[in-house]
Amino acid sequence: MSETRWAKLDVGKFNIKEMQCDKCIHQLPNPMVCNEYPERKPPNVLKCEGECPGHRLKMLFRRQINIKNKKMRIAEQMLLKAIDNNEMEKLLIGNEEYKVPVPPMEPIYTPTDWIQITREISLLHEKKPELKVNVIYENTLLNMINENTLSLYAVANTIFNQLMDENKGKASFAINKDKLLPLLTNKLQKNKHRLENEFVWMGMGRADGLWGAIDAINCELNKKTGISMLCL
Repeated sequence: MSETRWAKLDVGKFNIKEMQCDKCIHQLPNPMVCNEYPERKPPNVLKCEGECPGHRLKMLFRRQINIKNKKMRIAEQMLLKAIDNNEMEKLLIGNEEYKVPVPPMEPIYTPTDWIQITREISLLHEKKPELKVNVIYENTLLNMINENTLSLYAVANTIFNQLMDENKGKASFAINKDKLLPLLTNKLQKNKHRLENEFVWMGMGRADGLWGAIDAINCELNKKTGISMLCL
């Protein structure tokens, strides 16, 4: 069928159950008739202009899937590049050349998409275990714990997402919590005052800066998994 057709009940009003479109899930065996016009639809009904709303919804869903797939490809490319260049730390902290676009609903000051990064690391480990991305990942986190407050926040956020995925069964490997968590907790407590005065990234708009942002994700982590990044 070359043009969109559907049943029109009143001017500007359409009944979803009676829409007719060759690409629509509501298509009936004979698009020339419908419940409203069982004999045959009049020409003004058959030639309604514009897309079938049902088809529009399907196309919107497809666009959303395409955007998600594109984002996954970007994250995978960034991850492979970071491994090749031995720059995993730049990926995890969201340096400009390794920044993974964040979803539209996230604050514009979010430096990178840690959720997507941790999931891509898990997927790559599953697809190409010979790369030992889990080892590179964990060693990078250990190194970053001993750096500045922004690196420390990036580690906390990354570990939060990793542990949440492990709890949901979405991770293809588990990090060494016994090794990482005591070090992270110790560094966070030692740098509490400095983190409270970092009003960048997720610390913007918070009276207690990045410390408040870490406390918020830690509360969620503790509620969901029983694990705390702030208490030994």
